[in-house]
Amino acid sequence: AALLSSLGRFGWVLRTELSGLSRSVADELIEFILGGEQLGSLAEGVYRRTAGNPLLAEQLACRTRVPGVTPRDVMLATVGRLPDGTQDVLRAASVGGQRIGRRLLAAVTGLDAAGLDAALRPAVAADVIQASADSFVFRHSLTSEALHQDLLPGEHTRTHQRFATALQDDPALVPAGRAVFEQAQHWQHAHDPARSLASAWQAAAQAGRLLACAEQLAMLTRVLELWCSVPGAETLTGSDQAHILRQAAEAARAAGHQHLSSALSAARCEDSTAKPDSTAKLDSTAKPDSTAKPPRNLLPKTQKIA
Repeated sequence: AALLSSLGRFGWVLRTELSGLSRSVADELIEFILGGEQLGSLAEGVYRRTAGNPLLAEQLACRTRVPGVTPRDVMLATVGRLPDGTQDVLRAASVGGQRIGRRLLAAVTGLDAAGLDAALRPAVAADVIQASADSFVFRHSLTSEALHQDLLPGEHTRTHQRFATALQDDPALVPAGRAVFEQAQHWQHAHDPARSLASAWQAAAQAGRLLACAEQLAMLTRVLELWCSVPGAETLTGSDQAHILRQAAEAARAAGHQHLSSALSAARCEDSTAKPDSTAKLDSTAKPDSTAKPPRNLLPKTQKIA
């Protein structure tokens, strides 16, 4: 990057930006590396993650055959040449995924707009990220993945906590309707069972209102998985486990998971401590039944929704 910058000062130097390989050419490269083996879903995954960058495509393909330098090493080496302050902001940004809004990243890092631009300018110049008016995007998803995986355990937890708190304070930092879902994900990664359960319950209610059955099922599944590990789960949700099992069964049926729906319905029927609940609604503001007995975790252990 330094050499290119210095060469750019000469008028007789012409700089040409190369685009990524096309899908067909990338497939040929991977097939050649793997000795003509059937590509299957490998080629699609490699192309999606590398955006046609031949160096990264080769590294990913070689991982299936030859140990040694990995794409993660390549990505971290590139980032490692940037200033320390830039690396800190990039590590925080990686927790938000491949694309992150400017305002959200500013809230998480505590930097103002000018400070954020100054910190990330070297990363833009090195083509690690791309900047737009309202967001920053990692040039390759492999970069954000490598940085996220490189976070220390405590750093990982604290950063997810900062994301969740920022979204709780200002849901407008992400597109309308997304804040509650992203909070649920961040509290889950922050290893906070109580907040993860409460936010997953709220996200399930939001998904139900939007008729997003798959997301509703995923959030209700998380609530059921956390139920027995969170004291006062009924107070946090304003509901009991039998009602949540019924809602999960309905969501599973609507999402096309008939076997899971049957298993959830059977689990609810087997709960001898559950009370009939014909009026309960998926509403985080509902009053809990103070006479209910401590519930058991009845989520079928072999059925999970990511």
